[in-house]
Amino acid sequence: MKKNSISLDDLLTENLKDHETAKEFLNASLESYLTDGDFEEFGKSIELVIKANNSITHFANEANINRAHLYSLFNNKKKPQFSTIINILSKLGFHLKIA
Repeated sequence: MKKNSISLDDLLTENLKDHETAKEFLNASLESYLTDGDFEEFGKSIELVIKANNSITHFANEANINRAHLYSLFNNKKKPQFSTIINILSKLGFHLKIA
């Protein structure tokens, strides 16, 4: 008998296609990053939002960022420059603001 269930990863991916949900997800992750200084969680969150809406390759081309550079950020092998984070968030339709 075939299961009518969805995996947690698939559910998260589906939910992150919604712009407001993705915004809340990234805000929570950014808050954590600003608290502990560890980019890994925030980088993975950005990666999940990108993958929910596109492929990394397509996004890299759209954002004019080297695909390998994106993967090195997402795998926590490189620390991003602030301008890179701003560019990525902008291409995802978000912006940072001081509150």
